[in-house]
Amino acid sequence: MILPFFDYGATLFSNVSECHLNTLYSLQKRAGKLILGVPRDTSTEFVLKELKWQPLQVRWKKQVLTYVFKSLYGLAPPYLDLFDFTDHSYLLGMDHIDYLSQPSKLNMVEEIF
Repeated sequence: MILPFFDYGATLFSNVSECHLNTLYSLQKRAGKLILGVPRDTSTEFVLKELKWQPLQVRWKKQVLTYVFKSLYGLAPPYLDLFDFTDHSYLLGMDHIDYLSQPSKLNMVEEIF
């Protein structure tokens, strides 16, 4: 019941300052310790392992990557369609593109990064 609250804003939280990340991570640790009913000085690694939770940064990164994957392969709902591959010139810095021989969406993203 706790994790959906942290996951709700994953795409926004993944780019916040270190100070805010530490605050959210601290909340995750405290919530885990309350759920397990263990003392506050219990190891965070123990709590996360016992609850089978991942650190927030890892969870958020996986969610963002899942959104990108779904968008690339047409599995995302329209409001999550992150990429428009109809015009590649802005991505590649080229004025001319042969639209008849377009590479796959995945190859386009791999070339960019």
